[in-house]
Amino acid sequence: MAITGQQAGWLWARNFSGQNVHTVTVRVTNRDTFADIALYDGWVEDDEWHVTKCGIVQIVSDSGVENWNLEQIGTHNPVAFRRNVTSVTFGVLGYNAEAGARWMLDFWS
Repeated sequence: MAITGQQAGWLWARNFSGQNVHTVTVRVTNRDTFADIALYDGWVEDDEWHVTKCGIVQIVSDSGVENWNLEQIGTHNPVAFRRNVTSVTFGVLGYNAEAGARWMLDFWS
């Protein structure tokens, strides 16, 4: 089956003296959707300990409401395919750093 549409955007978070998380929620009209997010930029200012990461924070679909915690180590999800999606929330985290990420949705229905 061929892709029937796409949607994309970007988000960023910055805090050079602690943590900042920024999220964006994209509404979808009951479509079979592949969602993905990836870091494209990171910047650190004179700090030895820092974190930059991104992930899917929430998907609402036929599978129910699924949540991932971007702030916990190893619990973020960068890709997912779900049927009849109604919303996807993406997040990016910067701790003692700046982080930029791009997100994309591919539609199959």
